[in-house]
Amino acid sequence: MDRASKAALLSALVFPGAGQFYLRRYGRGVLLATGAAIALVVVVMRALRVVQTLVERLQGGQLPPDMTSLTLQVMAEMQADGGGMRLASLVLLVLWVAGILDAHRVQGD
Repeated sequence: MDRASKAALLSALVFPGAGQFYLRRYGRGVLLATGAAIALVVVVMRALRVVQTLVERLQGGQLPPDMTSLTLQVMAEMQADGGGMRLASLVLLVLWVAGILDAHRVQGD
């Protein structure tokens, strides 16, 4: 397997920027990894906030403990988020794909 394919696999399976580090393209790797890490932190923090809100409602008896109610509440909380989690998820996805494509392409530079 050539270096570009290994780098693309690293970026695909490990984290954005991993392939760039493998190819010694540290600047690109830092940019991709930093951007992806920030987007991932935003997604996780927003998800934890939703989970915390639902757990508090469940413990307080304000929400019935059935899957349909929980699913509807998760959807409502996501709608109330204003698209922040969707945007962060999209940024993470774009950076991940960009990392894969760039790692595969960069060998020819």
